[in-house]
Amino acid sequence: MLGVAQFVTGQSLIGWISVPGLSPGDIPTGIQERGGFVRAAGTAIHPLEYGVAQCLILPVALSLAFYDRQWRPAVRWLCVASIFLATALSVSRSALIGLGFVVVIMILGWPRRYRIVSLVGVGATAVVIYLMVPGLGGTVLRTFSDVGRDSSTTSRTDAAAEAQQVIAHAPYFGRGFGTFLPEYVIFDNQHLLSLVEVGVMGTLALALLFCSALYCARVGRRNAGSGLSRDFGQAFTAAITSTVVLLAFFDGLSFPMVGNVLFLVLGLSALYYRLTKEDDSVSVEANTALVLRDNAGDIG
Repeated sequence: MLGVAQFVTGQSLIGWISVPGLSPGDIPTGIQERGGFVRAAGTAIHPLEYGVAQCLILPVALSLAFYDRQWRPAVRWLCVASIFLATALSVSRSALIGLGFVVVIMILGWPRRYRIVSLVGVGATAVVIYLMVPGLGGTVLRTFSDVGRDSSTTSRTDAAAEAQQVIAHAPYFGRGFGTFLPEYVIFDNQHLLSLVEVGVMGTLALALLFCSALYCARVGRRNAGSGLSRDFGQAFTAAITSTVVLLAFFDGLSFPMVGNVLFLVLGLSALYYRLTKEDDSVSVEANTALVLRDNAGDIG
């Protein structure tokens, strides 16, 4: 909601946040413009970081909106609408790609009626944004039509050639995590940056971490019963998959919000696997005990 307010007012509004016991210092606003529109950034360093962080939490919000009956529907869907709007209003090409990945992956795991509701909701939200913010639709379309000609794209492609030269100096274990500063070269690609900083071995370890989290999400979903507990598996799958794709568009682990939320989601995926596995084993034990009791009664 802070991101939406930033877009509407054109102000960062971060200065209004007061934390007891702390004094404000040099606060980076993260506010930028694109096509004459202020890009929502929330409390992130950059609108792209903000949009990707939103993509990480949107799948969980969608699961809760459909299945969590403890809150009123208006409250649940207000959360989803706020996250969806803020991601779109970051006017970030990468964030919009991540948003598309999240929606598609979540839809694949839903029943037919939920798919229809979600598609109608996404279409209605896009129409509302288009009508309420004239010119934003054209700006978003130009961000994709200018691929290959704008500075954002060319800087990424040019950096790939430089990355090969840097990687060659320490290909196996890299030069050390966090040591390749943006003052040298900005790759805007976490996968390339990982090869530079932690080498092939470290990048493989990071890939194994992502694969392990996806495995936990998928197996946990199979172990879960139905409803919210089952849909959480799809939510973690969507969050992790979309972020892995988006790490090819920016050096995500250099941004604190994305790095922290990403590893939180990875840990939650592992916890989800553990809890669903324990629930499944408890169910098996309970059913076994019931069968043994009935058989004992028959024998008696």
